Amino acid sequence: MGYLTKLASEFRSSLENPQTPLSYPAEWLLDIFNGGRTDSGIRVSELTALQVTTVFTCVDIISSAIAAAPLNVYETLGNDSIRLAEDENLHFVLHDEPNEEMTSHTFRKTLQCHALLWGNLYAEIQRDYAGRPVALWPRTPNNTEPRRATAQFSFRDALGELHTIPQGYLFYATRDGQTAVDGQIKERYIESADMLHIPGLSLDGRLGRNVIELSRQAIGLALATEKFGGKFFANGLRPTGVVTLPNKMTALAVENFKRSMSEAYGGENMLRPMVIEEGMTWTEQRIAANEGQWTETREFQDAKIASLFRVPLRMVGVNKGGSNKGTAEQEGIEFVNFTLRPWIAPWEQELKRKLMPKKGRNSGRFYPGFDLEDLTLPDADSRAKFYTLLKQWGIANTDDIRKKLRWNPVGGKAGKTYWMPVNMQDASDPMGASSGGGATGGEPGGPPKLPPAPGAKEPTTEPPIPKAGGPEKKFWHLHPMFADAFQRYMRGEGTEARLTRAFLPVLLCIASAEADDARAIGCDPFDETTPEVALGCREYLKKMFNRATSWQNDEGAPLHEVGNAAEALRIVVRSKSQAEVTT
Repeated sequence: MGYLTKLASEFRSSLENPQTPLSYPAEWLLDIFNGGRTDSGIRVSELTALQVTTVFTCVDIISSAIAAAPLNVYETLGNDSIRLAEDENLHFVLHDEPNEEMTSHTFRKTLQCHALLWGNLYAEIQRDYAGRPVALWPRTPNNTEPRRATAQFSFRDALGELHTIPQGYLFYATRDGQTAVDGQIKERYIESADMLHIPGLSLDGRLGRNVIELSRQAIGLALATEKFGGKFFANGLRPTGVVTLPNKMTALAVENFKRSMSEAYGGENMLRPMVIEEGMTWTEQRIAANEGQWTETREFQDAKIASLFRVPLRMVGVNKGGSNKGTAEQEGIEFVNFTLRPWIAPWEQELKRKLMPKKGRNSGRFYPGFDLEDLTLPDADSRAKFYTLLKQWGIANTDDIRKKLRWNPVGGKAGKTYWMPVNMQDASDPMGASSGGGATGGEPGGPPKLPPAPGAKEPTTEPPIPKAGGPEKKFWHLHPMFADAFQRYMRGEGTEARLTRAFLPVLLCIASAEADDARAIGCDPFDETTPEVALGCREYLKKMFNRATSWQNDEGAPLHEVGNAAEALRIVVRSKSQAEVTT
């Protein structure tokens, strides 16, 4: 196995035996020394805190979310783009299998539980002989701690390599997996560069504070209310009344009476009708659990503990405001932004700092990153609108979207083509003054210059500037549309049907403008939707088709055709008024 041999074997016969615990000290030792005792009389430790449902839920939901988010390795490329580096060995370590005993999900969930309960998470880095990380092993916070060397010293690791820690440098000591020698567990030392360490709330930037210790009073009160509720419902014969005996009884008789009453009406026999002997009397005493605001105390402690972990109340089962879809979605976004990201950021930074190369040709090329997209997905209708906008504005193609949906690609041109609206303009250069509105070239303030058609020579002169007041000048705003139609016709098969599809919408726009001008001077023209105008446009398109063979070598053809079309369609739309005058 070579360098794949585990750094420190765990010599235990059982992982479940509480006398030889995997990670934690024996709880009864804390009881003996009264450790973690709170004002409520309940001892609180990292393990007993998990007996509080809210603590367990908060720890589980945060650690599960961080474990479920894919942890990837990305590579930055020279063209300012990035790629998912699935072929890198470190990606396999972080994304799939950190070590030969755990999946990435189990590894990250375990470490995040450590951070939430102890305030620190530790993971030892196993490297090969070339210094490359090949495995990560979790180390429990109660058996691991950072130290600073007061004097220079040396030690050998599990592979026999000699390490020297200079004075004042940070290193780590751990007892994880070590066997006891003469009743003592020998420590093992680890260089700082070989230990992942993410502290929680820290006052010195080196060691995180124990969350359970700092909040033990709130958790102790929650445990006390749980214990009270259990005892309240477990004892069927509650002190809700007093039995008065007629005569003085011996101590033995009193004990026999109490035992018989407990057996007859306690436990499973609670609420049975009571039968007492002659001379005895029963006096009722009502004691209700809510007199001590037991329910309110439990709800208050749930809210306090949820706020301690920054988890929305809805996620821990407290839903006083009812069900609201919008509120639930917003709380989900807040959970990612304010609960998960404060942990994810130090995860990514520590992984990059300790695992990614800082020197050599790969320095700065790779970085780790959590993919939180699945945790922030909206409802189906919002996703559909989002993907529609991505494709409509040319941000993504069909295969890009299908990849996000985990569908097979369409392939070919249909899947790889990027769409974009044809009526877009450069905001800094409206109407294509210099960029040509999607074409290239052009004089400032003039119509766009078209790219040469296939087989045509690059024009050496600019198209003529239209005369002031002429029809070409009047319809300059239609030049981008006319130029686009001209391009589409010249690059395809030169058929009359193709020319009609390309130019008919532009001609109808010109006819509409001419009709408006006619109305402005008191005429009653044909509307652009009438059969007469449609017939006039088609007649003009036939003439355009006959002239199309001469367009290839004439860079000014679009400019001239706009003027010709304006003149022809002015006659068509005003022919109605002329007919009325003749009549």
